[in-house]
Amino acid sequence: MTQPPFSPYQPPALTLPPRGAPTIRRAGILLFILGGVALLGGCCGALVGGVLPRLIAEHPELAADFPHDLPVNQIQQNLFIHSALILATAFILMIFGFFVLRGSRRILLPSLILSVLLTFYLLLNLVGTLVIGLQQGPAPALFGSCFVLIPLILFILLFVWLLQAYRNPTLTLNYQQQYAQAYQYYLWQQQQYQQQNPPAPPSGGSHDPTNLQ
Repeated sequence: MTQPPFSPYQPPALTLPPRGAPTIRRAGILLFILGGVALLGGCCGALVGGVLPRLIAEHPELAADFPHDLPVNQIQQNLFIHSALILATAFILMIFGFFVLRGSRRILLPSLILSVLLTFYLLLNLVGTLVIGLQQGPAPALFGSCFVLIPLILFILLFVWLLQAYRNPTLTLNYQQQYAQAYQYYLWQQQQYQQQNPPAPPSGGSHDPTNLQ
């Protein structure tokens, strides 16, 4: 049994994750989660907008839930515009999440601004939902506010994590170094595997002419 060839290259040193690195990782993952939820909501809104005229034609009683001064095609157009904005926000959130997970400090400030804007937007929606819902009774107000309150809490949590990372430049730099070290270690492992497991020579198709009788 032959020993694998000795490699003069030593594996890159891996340091322990810097203190606070899980905060950056959690913020990046939460950006992906919120982007995925927004993507699902945008697709559902576009789907509802596509089937809305046929749905109202088959069930005219549903038209009572929409504003009477707007035609169906205008409501459909508003749904499409709203869904397109949600889908664009979803893609931006996921792109920001990708760069935050890589430790990019340049993307932290845009992510903070976006989280603040979306937090205020959800806060206004929550107030509007409570005002409209209380006119119809406490049950609709409570039911409608739950759909806004959960993403509002998540965006507030995202803002706190992003602010912690932005206010500590050393933390972001250490996280970038850890990411680079992990990538270098992965490349070194691939090199060692290729050295210890060379590709097998092709079988068949060649023979030693000296064995011919």
